[in-house]
Amino acid sequence: MIINNHALTRVGSALAAVVIMASPAHAAPSTAGDDAGFADAGLTTVAPVVGRGFFIRPSMRTRYDSNMLRLGDGFTPSNGGQRHDLQISPLVSASLGLPIGRQQVFVAGSLGRDIYVNNNQLNRNRYSLGAGVNIRAASRCTATAAVDLNSRQALITEVAELVPNLQETLSYGATALCQSPAGLGFGAAVRRIEFRNDAVARRPLDYNSLAFNGQLSYALGNIGRFSASGALTKIEYKNRPIILPGGNADTDALDILSGRFGFQREIGSRLSLNLGFSYLESRPVPTTVLQLSPAVPPALPGAVLAPFSREKFSGLGYDGAIIYRPSSRLTATLQANRNVQASANVLAQYQVFTSIGGDLDYRLGSAISIGGGATFDKRKYFNGILLPNVTGRRVQDDISRVYGNIGYAPVKLYTLGLELSYQKRKSLPVEFSFDSFAAILSLRVNFGRESS
Repeated sequence: MIINNHALTRVGSALAAVVIMASPAHAAPSTAGDDAGFADAGLTTVAPVVGRGFFIRPSMRTRYDSNMLRLGDGFTPSNGGQRHDLQISPLVSASLGLPIGRQQVFVAGSLGRDIYVNNNQLNRNRYSLGAGVNIRAASRCTATAAVDLNSRQALITEVAELVPNLQETLSYGATALCQSPAGLGFGAAVRRIEFRNDAVARRPLDYNSLAFNGQLSYALGNIGRFSASGALTKIEYKNRPIILPGGNADTDALDILSGRFGFQREIGSRLSLNLGFSYLESRPVPTTVLQLSPAVPPALPGAVLAPFSREKFSGLGYDGAIIYRPSSRLTATLQANRNVQASANVLAQYQVFTSIGGDLDYRLGSAISIGGGATFDKRKYFNGILLPNVTGRRVQDDISRVYGNIGYAPVKLYTLGLELSYQKRKSLPVEFSFDSFAAILSLRVNFGRESS
């Protein structure tokens, strides 16, 4: 690709713009050990190498969790499982970049395994493989196209119980950006995600999404950069049939629209602002369906289908990050966002996600850093569905986390990390509420060579 650092920076800006338009970043740097959602990643799970070069990064993570199964207070583990467990996760990540003239092709991927000491029925391989091309057109325009395949047993806090299940995604898309340090810039992106579960009980959560994004920006001297963007995401739950009022069957679907106004500014070397305000709208497709009444348990003899008008959502959203560096040793971060997302782990059509979090990082020296923070997430689920073996709908989760960490990197070759965290989920229905304590110890080794 692009064989200079300025061009590479512009590619990174394009990817960041796509993420902001499609799904603003989660609050605070740590999720207390949870796996990130697929839709929150870039075009590839493993970041491409910069310029010409490669990296190979073996790592080992061990995690003790007092409630590894994410099991609610009113439930007992299924199939003889145990709430507390030790997870051992070896992983190797690698990336290779090869410039071809002014362009670049890249391959990036990972291979590992999650091993559970007490719940070995959860043992699963995890891997990802991505490839793509970075393109430079003229002096200020860049584009990236990539495809990524990912498979894992995901540890996600909102699941009702961690059960043997592989989550797999196929993701492909492209971004383009034309931007100068001052004046007008514009960008566009398209991305498709195909999300699948191999456990039969979780296949109603499978979905396909197709997102379109566009953005205009204008840099106004030392005042900052202003942007206006819009996004349309079309979601289809391919294994979730619905019955229309006329009696015909169809596939459940949803459209999410958003318009966003953003502002970015660097105030000296100490303060960085990235703020956005959005109008959000979700549209169930179709609006009215036939389904079991929420007041009638599915197992009740004689239960009948009745017309049900599914709830739409429209309202304001926001996303923002304030980063303050009062010294070379201390960094403080405050982040918040509110948006609408597909429901990938709870049997609902969509969720309104609100999050706020803060993080402090302090460098004791050239090798040691300490930090900590807290997050609060609210997930409100809309248009929950009932299945024959489900007795109630999930309505809302309030998830609070606090964490502290220490990192040790005396040389570039390796990094050691320790994180302690506590999280609590308060749910409706209350039976899904849980809390857990986790301790994560990680080691990563870095090999490679990169050049601009």
